[in-house]
Amino acid sequence: MHTRETLARLVLMAMGALAQERLMIKHDARMTIRTLPLENIQIKEYQERYPDKLNLYIQLLKEHPREYAGLLFVTPSDTHPGMFILLDGHHKFCASIITGRPDALCVVIEEAAHT
Repeated sequence: MHTRETLARLVLMAMGALAQERLMIKHDARMTIRTLPLENIQIKEYQERYPDKLNLYIQLLKEHPREYAGLLFVTPSDTHPGMFILLDGHHKFCASIITGRPDALCVVIEEAAHT
């Protein structure tokens, strides 16, 4: 049985970059689901990768060529206009590249600049 602390750690690990970069999504954030070209998505941080999980998504994408393996979470790039920073979904992103997908289904999180 897992302790509350262990479960909290597992949740944070599962959230990946989203948990590390921004623990919370602001209440006034605008979120949309869009199909984005993979070439417009930036990776700005290292995260540990798990080959079994990557292989699972590769297999799913090969078995279902006209479907997506879930959602990627992105935010507009702060350095390259028109591009997006990948917050969560690194395994799905890599599997999409490996299987030759041109795009991915993404949740775009746009937060207003607060002063």
